[in-house]
Amino acid sequence: RVLAPIDIRGLPCQTSSRLYPDWPIAALRHTPAELSRQVAIALLRMPRTAEGYSWTIPSDYQVVGELFQELRIGPYAYLRLWTFEGVLRRYWGWMLLILALLVTWAVHTVRVEYLVSQRTRA
Repeated sequence: RVLAPIDIRGLPCQTSSRLYPDWPIAALRHTPAELSRQVAIALLRMPRTAEGYSWTIPSDYQVVGELFQELRIGPYAYLRLWTFEGVLRRYWGWMLLILALLVTWAVHTVRVEYLVSQRTRA
């Protein structure tokens, strides 16, 4: 049983999570460009396996970056650290709202006390 299934067009099985690119291949800096090109061509020409696996060019790695950011791992591991500046950066909007509410409340309190003191004197 699949919990919270997601319908992904073209996927013949059920899934409950987004799909991510798998098994990338990369060339090191010192690898000759021609060798890299030949390896890429050879991988892309390989036939599909019986299970339907094949080498392709990934269309977008953005989902991987978003997952790293959501999990706060890899290049986003620094988001796990709680610093004063980090809290300010992340929650500045909420802090500004709370500050505005506190100032409004303080002004209202002072005004009400002033009005009460004026009316009790009269």
